[in-house]
Amino acid sequence: MNYEEKEILKALKAKYDNKEATGYEVVIVLVAAVEEGRVRKSNFKHILKEILGSELEMLKSLAIAQEFIDKSLIDEILGR
Repeated sequence: MNYEEKEILKALKAKYDNKEATGYEVVIVLVAAVEEGRVRKSNFKHILKEILGSELEMLKSLAIAQEFIDKSLIDEILGR
């Protein structure tokens, strides 16, 4: 992970841990960061899992986020 990715991880983890952001909001922000080139696609899943703490929470958050952003965009980032 590069410096900017670590800073994004730290900021989003703090928001999530302090209940200032939900899991799907974290997904949406991370997808935007990938689109802006601030987070590499290859690190997306690792960063998301580290913030949310579990594979199950990650999958639930991804499913909810798909209602707000294009599913194909998430699939592309995850390499599906």
